[in-house]
Amino acid sequence: MMLSDWNLREEILAVSHRWWLAVLAFLLGSLIGIGISFLVPGNYRAESVLGIAYNGDAIYRNPDDYKNWQLQQLNNLALAPDVLREALKRLRLVDPYWGDISRKQFHAMLDLSWRNTGAWRFFVDNRSSQRAADAVETWVQVFLDKYQEALTSTSELFSDSARVNELSQTDAEKTARLNQLLVAQSSLQLWQDGVAKEQMEQPLDTISHWRLYSLAANAAGFDPAWSSILESLPPTGSLPADYMQWSLELQGLLAQEIQNLQAELTILKQDREAATQEYERRVQRSRGLTTTTVVSRASDDASTVRAIRTTPTYALVGGLLGLLTWLLIWLLRRRPGFRHDNR
Repeated sequence: MMLSDWNLREEILAVSHRWWLAVLAFLLGSLIGIGISFLVPGNYRAESVLGIAYNGDAIYRNPDDYKNWQLQQLNNLALAPDVLREALKRLRLVDPYWGDISRKQFHAMLDLSWRNTGAWRFFVDNRSSQRAADAVETWVQVFLDKYQEALTSTSELFSDSARVNELSQTDAEKTARLNQLLVAQSSLQLWQDGVAKEQMEQPLDTISHWRLYSLAANAAGFDPAWSSILESLPPTGSLPADYMQWSLELQGLLAQEIQNLQAELTILKQDREAATQEYERRVQRSRGLTTTTVVSRASDDASTVRAIRTTPTYALVGGLLGLLTWLLIWLLRRRPGFRHDNR
């Protein structure tokens, strides 16, 4: 028979006349599947449900994007390495079986199903129904514990941030004050050097008098402690020697306050660095979560366990594979190139 003699309609008709062979192939495949189901133990899937709510009253530039980001942060928390390590640690305390299970192997048993807010389903697959139930309960409990820790850190972020801002503002103010005093100290030194070259027997001119007063007043700012030095400025018409003595007192006052400010700034820098580090640690512990998301147990706290890959499933898959195998063999034998025409 030539290739052009092969007809699909005739082949379908021939198969329909031998339907009992198809049924026999399906039954044989089902029996093999049932046998395999007894040789390969099935798994169990434990499920626990948590309720996730989101507060939509908060105002953000992109509320949907922010909500999705918060939900993704929760997903990341549920499967975070430290969460899995803690869950394994607790499981090992009650069952030696988990001592041989690595974090990677434990992660392969887990599954988390969610689409949005509402019900989040935590699944654990294991060949033991009891171990699957224990694992899903432990996993969910560790997740809730870590979630509460993150929320605690989140609530403390505001005070830490305010503390860092307060220290930064104080540092800026004291640094500006120090720079102001350093400029006044430098200007006073220049004035002393200039006066030393002048005639000490002649009274100091009025312009120099008020220039010196302005220098001291700018350095004093709003500090009442400087009032006595300002009031003790020699009157106009005094000799340069009187002003020189006064400038030395001013110079001492400047040097003392500069020294105090430098010491305060050193301590302030240490406090600010410590506060910043604590704030950064708090950010990491908060895991990017905010109080806009709320996680709670479902009304029924008990987890459910069901068998997966059961005997009927093996039987159905085996039957379908048996039927497909028979059809493949039938088509191969009926190909024009592999059969003879006896006419």
